[in-house]
Amino acid sequence: MEKKILISSDGIIVEGILYDSPCSNAIWNSLPLEGSVNLWGKEIYFAIPLVLEEESTAQDVVELGAIAYWPPGRALCLFFGQTPVSHEDECRAASPVNLIGYITTDLSKLTKICSGSAVTVIQKS
Repeated sequence: MEKKILISSDGIIVEGILYDSPCSNAIWNSLPLEGSVNLWGKEIYFAIPLVLEEESTAQDVVELGAIAYWPPGRALCLFFGQTPVSHEDECRAASPVNLIGYITTDLSKLTKICSGSAVTVIQKS
């Protein structure tokens, strides 16, 4: 079964799919989640009430559209472009993140979400 999610903020909804990993499974089992948007370049991140360890596959450079968990910030991250520490066109996190999934809809929607906005992540039925 695919683990499809909906992420909504500022009236904008994007869809994603979570991988099958210990971190993504813990997040899936904790849905719905709510938070407050922070922007860091073209990365949205928001704290969630889960404390999860950095996985052995954690990395700081991720694919465009990646959904990740950032262990030091206990946060979900959505990557839709360059961050302040990116080199050229890469998406680079502040420190290694656990890749948990990817966004399946138009990433340009994320540019319209404002810092401080409420964000919700739910299972898509």
